[in-house]
Amino acid sequence: MKLRIRILPIIGLLLLMILYAPASVPGTAPCSQLASGAKYGFLGFLVPSVAACPGPEFTVTANPSSLAINPGATGTSTIVITSLYSFSGTVSLSTSPPPLCPSPNCSTWSINPTSVTLSPNGTASSTFTVTAGTSSPTPGNWVNVTVFGTSGNLTRSAIVKFTTSSTPDFTMSVSPNPQTIQPGATATYTILMTSINGFSGTVSLQTPLMPCSTYCWSVNPTVVNVPAGGNATSTLTITTTTGIKPGNYQLPVLGFSGSLSHQVTAYFTAVSSTPDFSITANPASLQVQTGTTSTSTVAVTSLNGFAGNVSLQVPPSPLCPACTGWAINPWTVTLSPNGTATSTLTIYAGGNPTSGSVTVNATSGNLSHTVTVNYTIVSKSSDFTISATPSSLGIPGGSCATSTVTVTSV
Repeated sequence: MKLRIRILPIIGLLLLMILYAPASVPGTAPCSQLASGAKYGFLGFLVPSVAACPGPEFTVTANPSSLAINPGATGTSTIVITSLYSFSGTVSLSTSPPPLCPSPNCSTWSINPTSVTLSPNGTASSTFTVTAGTSSPTPGNWVNVTVFGTSGNLTRSAIVKFTTSSTPDFTMSVSPNPQTIQPGATATYTILMTSINGFSGTVSLQTPLMPCSTYCWSVNPTVVNVPAGGNATSTLTITTTTGIKPGNYQLPVLGFSGSLSHQVTAYFTAVSSTPDFSITANPASLQVQTGTTSTSTVAVTSLNGFAGNVSLQVPPSPLCPACTGWAINPWTVTLSPNGTATSTLTIYAGGNPTSGSVTVNATSGNLSHTVTVNYTIVSKSSDFTISATPSSLGIPGGSCATSTVTVTSV
């Protein structure tokens, strides 16, 4: 949630308005709204939005944030650390308070790993594990454990609460989480509902009722039946628009059944869709007999709408007559948006067994990618053929006939 300040001139007066507005997504979005145009404010007048861009930051969240565990059993929560505003660095993780007494009577907990490294606007995760004691806490009493993330003078936290329970309930999890999505692409998550303590019944799934703007989502099915001791799944689909800004986003999913409710959060990072290309070789490894040739197909594929010429280069071949050489043809391929073009790398095996590799360098403007083809030169095997002329004979009784057998070296 962010504070947004709006200034409204009314008949020579300045009316300062402080509006409390939800930040729809964490990351770079609030700063991007500085130039997003005016919005209607108090009394319906059109007023400009004024917001300050904070410095590098990170958040700590727990998924799920509550656990109901049978005595003696183990539960886990995924701790997600998310970079905001290009924060990068190492974040140390710790928990508080410490366990009150040793297991198995008391519950114990830990976090692993105890530090993570964030890239700008990226995410990292750690696992909080709790083993419920046989006598503490008593069923129905909740224990709150705070997970702290610290980097320099920044400290952020999330709370995981747990209880021991024999009451029928269910848990929720979402995977894979987080994900990376390019503009105009789609990602799918699996939401898993698991019965505990014999719970059985229907679980309804809800997502925020917000308009589809920079990304859209759907859950299917929205109602699942969880059998006692079993589980059920639903699919969350998130599709980004081509205009989504790079950054970190999140979408909560609420599951409820009667008076029971749990929530999971799906995280994703929208990345830049800069036009690019990739290069592959098939096969990537060749075995060639001495004195012969073999080929590998080099495929160049457009990414994110890249179009243009791509130059292909290989190192010069050795000049000695008995050495292994190579060549690529054509040297230049032309890509259409999201298309593929191919070239052929030919290996000319010399007279001596050897092994090596050829690296194909593909360039277009300031873009450059490589692929390596390995080769092994083996001696041409010695062999022979055998034939008989004629291959069949009809011999009258008391006579003889001949057939010539020819053995030929190859």
